[in-house]
Amino acid sequence: MKTDINRTKNIALIDNDRTLYNELEEQENFKKNYFWKYFKNLEIFNQIVQPNVFDLVIVNEPNSDKKNIGKFSAALLKINHIPTIVLFSKSRTKGYDYEHFNMESLSFLEKPFRFFALVESINEKFKLQENSRVQSIIIGSYFLKPFEKVLLDNFGEELRLTDTEVKILKILSTYEGGFVLKELVMEKVWGINECIETHTLETHIYRLR
Repeated sequence: MKTDINRTKNIALIDNDRTLYNELEEQENFKKNYFWKYFKNLEIFNQIVQPNVFDLVIVNEPNSDKKNIGKFSAALLKINHIPTIVLFSKSRTKGYDYEHFNMESLSFLEKPFRFFALVESINEKFKLQENSRVQSIIIGSYFLKPFEKVLLDNFGEELRLTDTEVKILKILSTYEGGFVLKELVMEKVWGINECIETHTLETHIYRLR
């Protein structure tokens, strides 16, 4: 599966105000290299957009109180498989529960920001994305793409993975089919270094099989 790094990138801008969108549309270089689509809020985006339609999502965090941050965070979590830049106010970052987010996909840019800072963030996201696509991991007859969280077979069929499943497969791939201690996997994936009775790992392995 080849990726054309020179193709026009599809970017979704989610913002309850069209000011930033209009400014980006005025930039000739942006119009040439990127296809922009505007959405008023995350809820609308999640309702109508199909997976893998966009290469990048930029979310301008709304000016809301702490009560609504949880709702915003939950909506943001639904698109956590897509590379995302959140334009945020520093005073409200404590409202996010980072534990459940894929921090390889998610990054933040503090408001107010200079235009070139946004450009750099976009370019960095695409650079990481392309590097990850190149660095696929071969596991038997399958190809693991960690950044995209998919496992591909020789026919191009794909299986969507969770962050935990990607971590497990990356660990197992380093042993090339050899024996791996359960305790080692538990420690590297969940940070558990004690002998605790749990079937969490077995459940994930069962699904992967």
